[in-house]
Amino acid sequence: MIEFKSSNLYFDDEQLGLKPFTIREIDNKDGRFLQLIDMMHKKDYGRQDIKITRAELPNDSFVRQIKHITKWQRFLLITWRA
Repeated sequence: MIEFKSSNLYFDDEQLGLKPFTIREIDNKDGRFLQLIDMMHKKDYGRQDIKITRAELPNDSFVRQIKHITKWQRFLLITWRA
């Protein structure tokens, strides 16, 4: 499972499926991005889940199945099934 934190500004919409994606700047030293980029190249989606945790309330989180990953410049757009 790949985990990221989300701010209050986006968390509720993400959890409700109104915003079923996150955009992250790639950090080549972070194993999560190496794993995501590998999945993207292999088009191997659906086997990995993403956990989004509300940054301000660590006990508030949800888990979704990754649907697609797109790279744009130095960012990854990670989409999940709502």
